This record gives sequence, structure tokens and C-alpha cells, in this order.
Amino acid sequence: MSTKKTIQLPTSLGYLQPFVNFLGKLPPEELIEDIDSSRLGAALRKRVRNLDADSATTVLEEDRKQLKAFLLVYPASPAHWIFGYLSLPDLAEHLIRPRDPIESGPEIAFELPPGWRVMKRIPFRLDLKKGKVFGTITAVDELPITFFQSGREHAAPQLEPPHVRVTREATEVLFGRCSGTKYLCRMTEPALSKQISYQLSVPGGHVVVWLGAGSGVDFDESPFEAKLDTIALSEPR
Repeated sequence: MSTKKTIQLPTSLGYLQPFVNFLGKLPPEELIEDIDSSRLGAALRKRVRNLDADSATTVLEEDRKQLKAFLLVYPASPAHWIFGYLSLPDLAEHLIRPRDPIESGPEIAFELPPGWRVMKRIPFRLDLKKGKVFGTITAVDELPITFFQSGREHAAPQLEPPHVRVTREATEVLFGRCSGTKYLCRMTEPALSKQISYQLSVPGGHVVVWLGAGSGVDFDESPFEAKLDTIALSEPR
């Protein structure tokens, strides 16, 4: 986890500061991969609330210009990620569009390993925790394309700063009736960081399982893996 103090954005962009602070705490290698942007989306929706498409586009374009000017002065800021997000086509239209009602997801059956507990059940996902290690089990319609499957694993190291040491491994796995691929990402410098994801076909469908911990925390995933054969999906009650 970064220990550097995040440089503050201009006052007019202050609504983006919480997400910049979040980005600043991530290990460097995570900034080149998918990040949960839900909090950023919520902040932007609040920014353009009650505006029409043209007005929302104008407001976001002005914010993007101010952010660009800020990044010219502070090029090391993690706010570059937000600048890319603000450059997405038709972003304003997407933000002002009424959100679809939340669907009821499938029932996710899983026998908890010793010491683990369910933090939250939401549609399509279980949030889990044991000490400083976190996990999620997410039901998906189909298994996503990964860095490994697309060949991006060969390019990813070139995008990392020279002082960052990251290894990635992909392994085919079989847990009873559940089968798929295990992806391990471990950073050893400048600090220890470990994340694992499993893309599995399970009885009733497909899931993506994720395990991770804060910077400096190592963990043994084998007790968790011993229960992966209990995952199954069924129709919601």
C-alpha cells in the first residue's frame, strides 16, 4: 500500500478526491487492471443530477479539461485513471440514464472454510472475510476474458514501473464438480501483495472467485480451495 500523501485536486474537482485517495492506496500494479468504479460512477451521477444530456456533457467536459491541466502539473497523480474514465464516449448519457432495477441473483451455495464468514449477500455475489483476507464469489453469465487468455500477460510487465516486481501464473484446476482456471498475481517489490482469482464452471452456471489481502499480508489459499467443490448455483427462492 502506498504511503505517499495524495496531492489534493482543485476545489472545483473536490467531489473526485475520495476516489483519487482510493486509487492512491492501491499497489502500483493494480492501476493497470480492472478497478471497481462504482464509487466514481456514484460521484459523477451526483455531479450531473437533474441535468439534460447536453448540460451534463458540458459539465463533464469542463471537469475533464481542469483535470488535464492538473495532471500536467502533477503527472504522478493516480487521477490519470479518472481522466481516462471521463474520456469514455457517451459518458454523460450513461450517467443521466435511469438505472435498471436490481435483479434477483441466483442462490450461491458455499460451505465456508474454517474461520471464514459471510460479510454480505447481494444479488449475484457473496462477500467473505477471514482476518485480513477478503474474498468474493460472483455468479456470471459467462467466464470473462482475462489478461492470460487475451495474451495481455506478455504486455503487462512492460506497463509496470521498473521498481515493481510482479509474477503471474495461470493454472488449470479441478475441484470436484467445479473446474476452470486459477490466476495468481504476486507482487514482491516494493511491498508484498497477493491476489488470486478462480474462473470456474460450477453446478448451475459459472462463478468468479477472488481472494486478496492488504499490502504486506501473505496467506495460504489451500484451506479455501478445499471448499471450492461445494460451490453451486440455483434459482432464487
